[in-house]
Amino acid sequence: MEYDNTNQGAAHPPFETQQLILTGKLDVEGDNKQIAIVKDTDKNGEAILVVYQRIGCMYSNADATAENKQPAYSGPQDGNRRLAAWRSTSKDGVNFLSLKTQEKYASGASPQPAAQPVIAANDVPF
Repeated sequence: MEYDNTNQGAAHPPFETQQLILTGKLDVEGDNKQIAIVKDTDKNGEAILVVYQRIGCMYSNADATAENKQPAYSGPQDGNRRLAAWRSTSKDGVNFLSLKTQEKYASGASPQPAAQPVIAANDVPF
């Protein structure tokens, strides 16, 4: 059986080559998108600027504990979806966020933690 990582991911500390340099808005066919520009290097070592688009935001959850398995952060994602994140530590001792996205859920329900991280990002709020 193949592992299904649909709607799951992880955010790790940035690589040493990555540096957030600008944030702003970009009009894409009449739709304003919030963006971030990160200075980085490609696999050949050449300097590049990578443009990231905001897909949502997350708020801290003061009620989250390891026992209740509530996400440490959650919030709205573009469209009819929600983002959620749980604090984790890799076997190498690196802190990261395990992420999950899903359709908005009914009041009182909460998303389940992501089983395995698969996507790297560049900001860990620890």
